[in-house]
Amino acid sequence: MTETPESNDLNLDTVLDALRDNQWHSINELSAYPSLKDLTFTKLIELVEFFADYDFVELRLTFEDDLPITEARLAVPLQRFLPKIMRIESQA
Repeated sequence: MTETPESNDLNLDTVLDALRDNQWHSINELSAYPSLKDLTFTKLIELVEFFADYDFVELRLTFEDDLPITEARLAVPLQRFLPKIMRIESQA
C-alpha cells in the first residue's frame, strides 16, 4: 500500500491543475509550473507516482536523445470527472 506523500493539499491540487489540459507533460515541465517550483524534483516524482498508484494519473516513458523521460497526464476517468466536479463546486 502506498503512503500519502508528505505534502500539503495545495501541492496535490497543483499537480492536478498542471495536468488538467489532458496533455502529456514531462516531470521537468511540471517542475517549471509556478506553484510547483519550490518542490524538490524527488518530491514532485513522489506526488506524481502517488496519483499513478491510485490510477488518477497515467505515466509513460519516452526517449529524447536516447535519454529516458517520464511523462504524466490525467487518467481518462479523471479527465471526465474534474470538469464535472468543478462545475458543481462553482454552483455551490
